Amino acid sequence: MQSSNTKSDRQRRMKQFLLFTLLAGATHAFLPPSETKCIVTETPFPCIPTLGESVYIQLMCNASGYMVHCDKNTTKIFVLKRGIVNIDQDYRNRAEFFINNGTLKITDMKKSDSGAYSVQIYHSNGNHVKSFSFDLEVKDNIINILYICIIVLGALLLLSCCCCILRAMKCCRKSGKKQRTQEQSEFGLK
Repeated sequence: MQSSNTKSDRQRRMKQFLLFTLLAGATHAFLPPSETKCIVTETPFPCIPTLGESVYIQLMCNASGYMVHCDKNTTKIFVLKRGIVNIDQDYRNRAEFFINNGTLKITDMKKSDSGAYSVQIYHSNGNHVKSFSFDLEVKDNIINILYICIIVLGALLLLSCCCCILRAMKCCRKSGKKQRTQEQSEFGLK
């Protein structure tokens, strides 16, 4: 009889393990990606990346053969001229411009990155092609709060499972002692 109890305990533990694995997978599936993509030439809406994450801002389809200036207030974020990209010192370690697809990438978004940006595009001969502006609004990272909630809920779930398992083990021990005492009293072994 003990082998069947051990087998059912193993099955119960395996089910609990699978439940925890499924819960972990489900919570991971609902977490948003760690990057934002914006095409600022097609929409008048602001680009809204999350604090601490990366943003890809497509300024044009292909910047080959063009001069491109991107500014935020008085700061030149980058200048593309003759196929060479010069990035401002404040953005050098976290910004990159991809000439082949005209995309500006900024990593580790900060609240100070929020604001109005302006872009000027020129032909390589200096003739003005177009100018436009876009807004960047860096939002707070709710993921940290979500992680804390998930951790707390997981800890509570784990604690309640442990309590249930301990209670079941305690009940099994008591019933086992009662059964042994009844058997001992029936056979006069006490």
